[in-house]
Amino acid sequence: MVPLQDACIAVRARAEDQTERRARHHAKRQFRMWTAEDGMLEGRFSLAPEVGGAVKAVLERETQRIFRSRRKSGPHESPLAYAADAFVDLVQGAAGAAKGTQATVHIVIDHGALVRGNACPGERCEIAGVGPVSVAWVREVLGEAFVTTVIKKGRDITTVAHLGRHIPAHLRTAMIVGGRECDVVGCHARGYLELDHSEVDYADGGPAAWWNIDWTCAADHRKKTRGWKLGPRDPLTAKRTLTPPDARSRPTATTRR
Repeated sequence: MVPLQDACIAVRARAEDQTERRARHHAKRQFRMWTAEDGMLEGRFSLAPEVGGAVKAVLERETQRIFRSRRKSGPHESPLAYAADAFVDLVQGAAGAAKGTQATVHIVIDHGALVRGNACPGERCEIAGVGPVSVAWVREVLGEAFVTTVIKKGRDITTVAHLGRHIPAHLRTAMIVGGRECDVVGCHARGYLELDHSEVDYADGGPAAWWNIDWTCAADHRKKTRGWKLGPRDPLTAKRTLTPPDARSRPTATTRR
């Protein structure tokens, strides 16, 4: 459902006048809260992608900060629980979240669209992991905010490699704009993902290179640390199967004992 939804959003964005689209999104913005039956405070919000992309980046950065601070002590909780804590810290202005909460927003835009001022059919102008945005907005924020802009006339990321766990900035940016979604078959998780060595593990000397790095969600990453293995990448979907250790050693129906 997620790829189909992305395709529908992209088609509608291309068919709609960008100025009208921004005005429609702005008019529809909302933030609601209510008390659930068990007493929990719940809510719902709608933000334009230009605004939502920045909010998402800040929230994910704070979530990762909390995850790292609790990784070595205390019980491990779900990414959704950490995200809730991050939201509270940011709203309440907690000491840890008050400093350095600005985050990078990654924009993918074709060189021609940026120069021309509008995107033609087949060209991209979007916030990675959020969706299409107007070229006019991109040109506005280029001089006003800390934005990493990846233009398709840029550096060949496939040549970037680093022998270690550290992932170079150019490679990390390329992974984000290349499609921030869990690479495991059947999983379309896009929030709180981890970059993981996929072909050759870091412990076995695997480099931080384009061909050796994949996105995995928290659940699939835990499986991989318990011995599950990623299969070869599907040439059409670019997804990988994740196989448990016992499945690889289990005899097939034709095996004689």
